[in-house]
Amino acid sequence: MSNIITEKTERLRVHAHIYRLVIVIGGVVILASITGILALLPAYFSLSTEHTNLRAEINVVNDIIANAQNTDTRKEIAQVREELNILAYVLERSGVLSESVGRITSVAPENISIKGFRYVQARAQDTFYVTGSADSRAALQGFVQLLESDSSFSRVSIPVASLAGNEDGVFSIEAVRMNEE
Repeated sequence: MSNIITEKTERLRVHAHIYRLVIVIGGVVILASITGILALLPAYFSLSTEHTNLRAEINVVNDIIANAQNTDTRKEIAQVREELNILAYVLERSGVLSESVGRITSVAPENISIKGFRYVQARAQDTFYVTGSADSRAALQGFVQLLESDSSFSRVSIPVASLAGNEDGVFSIEAVRMNEE
């Protein structure tokens, strides 16, 4: 008894199935990518419109200040404007801020417990004050050296009081990041 399908035909049939499988998987991947992009578009637009709305509110506050008659009212409105400007700056720089906080927390060893951050913004630099506790002075010095080796920070300093005679291990570190503007 002989086989009706030749070996060459059988190989072509197997290759055709493989090609169909590759095309189907490729199509599924492309459709999943398009669906993911479309799902994220509303979030992108809402973030960009929130930022635009904040700038519009700052402009409205400027108009109110120009039209205000009472000097006390002008001072209060000017203070609100400054707070809105700071908020707008923080929103604009949120990626840099979260990246810096992420870098600090990612290099912290297990024996370092970070309790909090304080951020001070200036035109030329961003300063992060990191507070927490360390199991030992050596662990704290190691953490500072890790931060110093990170190219994101131009300067890392720790007060001498955090190193000398501190029995409970509480520390405060200052990490400065230069702005790229």
